[in-house]
Amino acid sequence: MKNTFSLTTPLTCLLIAFFSFTAMSQNEIDSIGNKQGEWILSNKNFSLKATFKDNKTVGPMRFYENEKLVLEATEGPDKTYTWKLYTNEGNKEGIAKNNEEGLFRYYDLQSNEIDSTTLIKLNSIGEILPTYNGGINQFHIYIAQNIDSLNIKNEKFKVDFVINQNGKVTDVKIASSTNPNLNDRIIHFFENSPRWNPGFQRFRFVKVKMSIPLNLQ
Repeated sequence: MKNTFSLTTPLTCLLIAFFSFTAMSQNEIDSIGNKQGEWILSNKNFSLKATFKDNKTVGPMRFYENEKLVLEATEGPDKTYTWKLYTNEGNKEGIAKNNEEGLFRYYDLQSNEIDSTTLIKLNSIGEILPTYNGGINQFHIYIAQNIDSLNIKNEKFKVDFVINQNGKVTDVKIASSTNPNLNDRIIHFFENSPRWNPGFQRFRFVKVKMSIPLNLQ
């Protein structure tokens, strides 16, 4: 008899909040790890579209809310970005600078710090958690197909892992386990997972810590 199991979703992630996600496409990475061609990332409300060549953006990154363009950002020299925010009250433009701590500060075109309303809006756009290509249900299927071969019953695991900037599963650890003899096999399944669509925050791809409980019955 095939094993059954459950994964608790939404996934636990160390960004800002919990969201519902649907992967839109498998974004291309070449043999040396450079992003190439058109990339699309999405969550329930926001989506990002950008074109890459050799890991560098070509033209603006465009952010959409409910399919409406709300922000464009273009990468410049020295970790700076020019941005244009589209709102019902009118459009605003400015510059984002990445400081030594890796945090962005936003300015208008006259190098003045922007108002709090604009800052809140900019910070709310473009935070996208990792998605498995085809959606979380496809990841359920991948795990089920691999676990079924072990004929495991009545075991529970909690798996912590990281999705890196290219969408690869790394740093897999078993946080809890009812059968430590199987830990290495579970880790192997996660480490060999097909690539995810990576997380994105503040105009850049980021590592995201995630956690999934496995209840095998």
